[in-house]
Amino acid sequence: MLNTFPILLSFAIFIPFIFRIFVVLFLIQIIVALKNKVLLGEYFSKSNLPFSKYLPVLTQIAIAVSAVFLLIGLYTQIASLVAIYFILTIQGINKQIYFMKHSESTFTYVALICFSLLFLGAGVFAFDLPL
Repeated sequence: MLNTFPILLSFAIFIPFIFRIFVVLFLIQIIVALKNKVLLGEYFSKSNLPFSKYLPVLTQIAIAVSAVFLLIGLYTQIASLVAIYFILTIQGINKQIYFMKHSESTFTYVALICFSLLFLGAGVFAFDLPL
């Protein structure tokens, strides 16, 4: 295949690193948006979920742990699976109570970037060791 800029193919190892940084910034936005725990707690209690009072805090903690793992590149594939789950869950909740200003397609694109991290790996600047 003929490439217009073949020298750029040597920088392909940096793409997962850029993806990880982008996903971490989006997860931080979700964590900040989850600060309205009363509204989210009411949503969980209307859904008849057990421990609805503590679910917003537990969600923030799980997203924060996933963001830290993605930032340092540790357990990238597991952290991206957790991020996919929470991004799609927050997308569904956002349809109901609209606490984030992002559209549904933004959530879907970030979930697809996380899905691509499953296959691309951690990239450069990571502590992820291949087995």
